[in-house]
Amino acid sequence: MDAGSARPRRTMTAALVALVVPLTLAGCGNQDDAGERDERTAGSAAQAATVVETEPPTTAPRMAASDDGLGEWDFGDPAGPALESMTGSLGKADVDTGWEEFRRLDGHDGWYRDDDPLGDSWQHRYFRAACWESLCSIFGGGSPSDAAFVGWEVSAFQRWNEHADADADADPTAPRIALAGSGVRLGDTWADLRAAYPGAEAGGGEGASLVVGTPPWPGIFDGAGAWRLSGTWDSERPTWAPDDVVITRMSGGVGPEPGCC
Repeated sequence: MDAGSARPRRTMTAALVALVVPLTLAGCGNQDDAGERDERTAGSAAQAATVVETEPPTTAPRMAASDDGLGEWDFGDPAGPALESMTGSLGKADVDTGWEEFRRLDGHDGWYRDDDPLGDSWQHRYFRAACWESLCSIFGGGSPSDAAFVGWEVSAFQRWNEHADADADADPTAPRIALAGSGVRLGDTWADLRAAYPGAEAGGGEGASLVVGTPPWPGIFDGAGAWRLSGTWDSERPTWAPDDVVITRMSGGVGPEPGCC
């Protein structure tokens, strides 16, 4: 018998000893003492049974993200079935914008979320985002009925939850999204990313924020960068970043992007 098989028997034996000894001692003393000991023994029995029967919690499997999709869903998959399947795998979305109809602005190409030419815009008339903690899936098309899954974002920032507390960041560990082929995840360091993608260089974003200037693939610009890092950009070393800054945003595909300048 191997060590793994023997361990549960030792655990069960210890539990039984813990129960038998108090029961034996309960025979000594008066009836009231015995009653109190019985109650304590019952509590110990329940506790012991719980310890023996408890199994470690399962960890949700990682989902691979790439420049052509997320997990089992490819860019171009019909929006309705894709969103239904994602909900089945990830649970009800924390944030669901519902279908939003964007508009045209005179003198500008694309479709805009509102009347501000510096606001979010893209190539589709209809938009929808569904988010689970750090993950947001983006859907778009000419109408809700012909829309498709077109992009994903994994971010520590609550971009699409307009009602979120400004200081309440998304949980970067949920769901467990990792880049296909490398396993790099949100919260990994700049050193981890460079080791997986040797050509990666840092860059400067809006407000001297630090971004991945040459990411593994193009992503969705959020006003600072498509791929972002913690820390502050060093203008004297424009492509450098400290090894210990962490990845705070990654993305793939397309989605609405704010205008600039």
